[in-house]
Amino acid sequence: TVNYRREDLAARVMEMTEGKGVEVVCENVGDPHLWQGAFNSLAYRGRLVTAGAHGGSHGTIDIRRLYLRRNQVIGSVGGSRRDIGRTLEATRTHGIRAHIGRVLPLNRAREAHELVEQRAVLGKVILEPS
Repeated sequence: TVNYRREDLAARVMEMTEGKGVEVVCENVGDPHLWQGAFNSLAYRGRLVTAGAHGGSHGTIDIRRLYLRRNQVIGSVGGSRRDIGRTLEATRTHGIRAHIGRVLPLNRAREAHELVEQRAVLGKVILEPS
């Protein structure tokens, strides 16, 4: 695991893979800093699959690296209807549980948003109506 906010993601991945990089990166945040590190972590003919833009909608890549290393960037909407059905069933039968980081009353919605924006909580932030 690499904390891209504390370490240079690409440099750490290259160190871990002895300079080869990784074949596939699944990126679902869209954070511009993460995007660049994820892309620069790719091996020759590596693929970056992106399926989200929660952290932003713009990323920067080195186009020369894209074609010289024959990398691919693949956009995806995530899962299929079948995947969604299986996920809902697993949730219903307790096979999957969301980690709840904080539960706050609705009148503290501003604080909840600030926690999420600052990435100060691990898991979901739940607002309870009063």
